Amino acid sequence: MPEINLKDISPTKKEINVKFSAKEVKSAIDESLKEVQKTAAIHGFRRGKAPMNMIRRKYMQGVKEKVKEDFFEKGYVDAVVKGEWRVLKLINTEVGDIEEGKEFSFTAEVEIAPKVENLNYTYLDVDIEKEPEAVKDEEIEKVIEKMRRDVADVIPVEEDREVKSGDVVNVNIAVEKKDAPGEFMTLYENQDVLIEDDEAFHTELKKSLIGKKPGDEYELEVDVDKEKEVDETRDKVKYKTQVNEIKQLELPEIDEEFAKRFGFEKVESLKNYIKEMLKREKEKTFQEELTREILDALITANPVEELPEVTTKEYIEEEYKKAGIDTLPEERKKEAMEKIEENVRKGLRETFIVLQVAEKENISVSDSEVDQFFEEQAQYQAGQISPEQLRQLYAQSGLINKVRSDILYKKVVDRIKKLLKEKKEETEEKKKEKVNEGETVGELPGPDSGGTESQG
Repeated sequence: MPEINLKDISPTKKEINVKFSAKEVKSAIDESLKEVQKTAAIHGFRRGKAPMNMIRRKYMQGVKEKVKEDFFEKGYVDAVVKGEWRVLKLINTEVGDIEEGKEFSFTAEVEIAPKVENLNYTYLDVDIEKEPEAVKDEEIEKVIEKMRRDVADVIPVEEDREVKSGDVVNVNIAVEKKDAPGEFMTLYENQDVLIEDDEAFHTELKKSLIGKKPGDEYELEVDVDKEKEVDETRDKVKYKTQVNEIKQLELPEIDEEFAKRFGFEKVESLKNYIKEMLKREKEKTFQEELTREILDALITANPVEELPEVTTKEYIEEEYKKAGIDTLPEERKKEAMEKIEENVRKGLRETFIVLQVAEKENISVSDSEVDQFFEEQAQYQAGQISPEQLRQLYAQSGLINKVRSDILYKKVVDRIKKLLKEKKEETEEKKKEKVNEGETVGELPGPDSGGTESQG
């Protein structure tokens, strides 16, 4: 067995020193040479019958390299097991040479995932008993109104008036070129735009149409953030707009004929379907928010002293590239970089804690669970793609590990939910026991009762 020494450089950086004795080196070389001898083909000798001195001369260098690789792998694995580390990256190595009659040693620096002492995931500041909001009648009516607009007839406005909310406006819209101020390129031509209160793209542009008349032409400069132009690298965008025509929606009545257009016999059936749909959406949103709340509470309850420097830097650089940091104007670059760094650091802290909880609770992801994921996803495609084809697409995109990670996250969060509920129930039970004990004490005879006199 090799001699292994571990050295702490920092909470997330460790040094490994491994040494194999001269006896171990000689034994490994001899064993490897014997294995080579069994299959070696040397001219003038039958396979496996060549003398050892010839095997040594011809194959010794290759044998030494193999022994070095085997020793490094064994020593490295044994050291990681001894340290009980989750290694993220092998940073530096200094590896000696293999020579008969001499020791072999190597030194390696590794970056590891940080560990939280006294890990806490059962006493979190989360209201585990809260429920999703009930579906309100006005929410159902809002969906009905949208459905009415979706199937409404669009008719021209005959009267001479300005654009108002609820109108459909036919417009031409051009946007100023990024690299040529003052020059515009067509974005939309003869485009019908519904003027409604929403948070879709071009919200400010839509609002600017209110009060305009057919034939009006104007320019409008808006903040990119307000426009939700996700691919923009500018702070402001300028549009040139021409109003062509004002139209209005002729909404259908909400009756059985309306319901049948959507596959329902009665309006009540349509509303019940909408209610169930909204209920599922609320439940999904609620669970996502609860998951986020649990993960945030998990980070708060388990401070990570130090993040691994090299790994963190690599993740940040990767996110810089995805965000196209180099294409941003200088005034926006610093803010964007700070936001990315904050998100990466938070994400890594979260990941390390979740992995530690998973390890402590013996939570893992099996191949069958991954298979189930692809089977469920394939079902949503209505037979257009098989689970195996979907798996191949994920593999080609490098997303298989993300699937495993997402499943693990869900299992960890579900486990924490269960534990939090159990702790809540346990606490409530103890409160009841204390109350009951207090009631029992209250029924004992007091100093002025007949009971004390009888004792006297």
